Amino acid sequence: MTNDPERTPSDPTSNAPAASDADGTGGQRTTATRPTSTSAGRTATAGAEGPPRQEPAREEQREPGAPKPDAPPRPGFREQWGRTRSAAGSLVGAHVDLLKAELSEIFAQLKTLSVLGGLVLALGLFLANLVLIGTALFLGEWLFGSLGWGVLHGTLLITGVLTALVLVILGARAGRLAFAFLISALLGVLVAILLGTNVVRRGAELVAAQVAPSLALDPAVLPTLTTVVIGAVLVGVVGLVLGARGGGFKGAVAGLVGGVVLGALIGWVVGLEQPWHVAAALGVTVAFLLWPVLQYLMARGMIAPRERFGRLVPRETYEAALETRVWLGERWADRRKTLARR
Repeated sequence: MTNDPERTPSDPTSNAPAASDADGTGGQRTTATRPTSTSAGRTATAGAEGPPRQEPAREEQREPGAPKPDAPPRPGFREQWGRTRSAAGSLVGAHVDLLKAELSEIFAQLKTLSVLGGLVLALGLFLANLVLIGTALFLGEWLFGSLGWGVLHGTLLITGVLTALVLVILGARAGRLAFAFLISALLGVLVAILLGTNVVRRGAELVAAQVAPSLALDPAVLPTLTTVVIGAVLVGVVGLVLGARGGGFKGAVAGLVGGVVLGALIGWVVGLEQPWHVAAALGVTVAFLLWPVLQYLMARGMIAPRERFGRLVPRETYEAALETRVWLGERWADRRKTLARR
């Protein structure tokens, strides 16, 4: 068997079978030729260019809404509700934690602000007291020559202001209280003038000169003693009358004793020869002493605690509620009668 140099294994025509000589052509060898198809040519060309292209696999057509074959099963209602509730709880918890953190910071700042505010208030009150007390003491020393007058006048002034506030709370009019202050101030001015001019002292000296020959007393003491006696008698009589009108026999005795003591004290002060600054200090003292008394005397007819504090009770609302209750009771009684007839 001889190899044909012209036939190679890659030749597609080399594998074609030889025609038999049954057709009478003899033993001549004929080579059968086949036309090359287009697909074969494409295959050969593709083999020459590279590996063949793979077309993407087409997905199987699914009906709309149908689940994928490999999709996990959907969670049930309880599982979804549990997840939703857990997420909502986590969200609310986060907001609560944020609120707690902010409130803790706010409370810390409030503590600091409250401490600072308390210090400011305390220092403000101390400053106000210092100004009031210092002013009273300065005026007492500057005008009247003694710090004691400042303490006394400051105490009496604050007492009068407190009395006025209490009376206003109880229903008194502020105009009456201001008028009482005006009257007490005028009386204080009169007392200061009376003491500054020493008119009472001069009159007592004249009386003492008349009775001095009949009394074995020091002539220097007689003027003061005269004013003490006169003051005790006059004020004692006034106290006796007022005590008898208010408390009978016991009130008369108490008024007499109190009047004698107070009159003697007044007589002693008036009987002394006073310089003008002391007379002015005494006039201010008398004015501040009379102010609370005159306030009460002028405002006692206006003091009505029940009427004053009765406004704080919602009487109209209470009465309206009672009327509504009565009306509902009547309607219910009529309704019961109607139901009973049926």
